[in-house]
Amino acid sequence: MILVWIVVMTAAQWTVLGPLLPVGKKSGPPRKWTKRQLINGIRWGPWPGASWRHAPERYGKWETVYGLFRRWQRDGIWALIVTNLPELRKSFPRGAVA
Repeated sequence: MILVWIVVMTAAQWTVLGPLLPVGKKSGPPRKWTKRQLINGIRWGPWPGASWRHAPERYGKWETVYGLFRRWQRDGIWALIVTNLPELRKSFPRGAVA
């Protein structure tokens, strides 16, 4: 039996994280999955005993979620987020971000 954790980023969390994310460069039709859905899928992440292939479809196709995770890992985006997130949080009023 596989337990499924539902991981949903709050609007306040997205307000803080959103500005730190890179802007896509591709033009064309709208993407099927929003960046927020994919980030929720990355946050779901593979926990012990699971793999990316077990990610719920509501977060996007597992290949897309994992591909975004790896691309941002190679490009140093996660390091940028971890470095800048504490400073960005300080700019919000106390209690505005959980």
